[in-house]
Amino acid sequence: MKLLNAFSLSMVTYPALLRVEELSLADARRVAAFEGLESFVGHADACAVYSALLGVPVSMNRVSVGLASTETALVGQYHGPRLPEGATSLPEGATIKWLIVDVYQKYYVVYDNGSGFWELAGADEKPEAKPGEYVFSDLGLARQKAHELNQPNT
Repeated sequence: MKLLNAFSLSMVTYPALLRVEELSLADARRVAAFEGLESFVGHADACAVYSALLGVPVSMNRVSVGLASTETALVGQYHGPRLPEGATSLPEGATIKWLIVDVYQKYYVVYDNGSGFWELAGADEKPEAKPGEYVFSDLGLARQKAHELNQPNT
């Protein structure tokens, strides 16, 4: 699992669905111990603080990061004054909000249900379009296509 000190939508390939859930420090520590973390924290002082709080080593890794479909990240969102040089604990008044971010990519299939009515179904992985089916990554386009196909021929 990736460990981040911030999250941005530029880290995700579109279209995507995100689930974000806040964790307690105790839950974040369990996740860190159980999952193992690949650090993408780019500041040495933040790494030292995260290591102390999570109870696992956190190495500095200042690189761009992306999250692909089905990936999960643990995000430690720092709130407070700038960390002092050499910090290993949070300064007074500072907090870290621990979040789990899950990334999903959703696809939509428009298909004939066998009775001449076109229906819409969701899929977590991109399906192979069978003859007479349409696959979309945009729900609005999938709905529009189903609506068009269900219009009586005039």
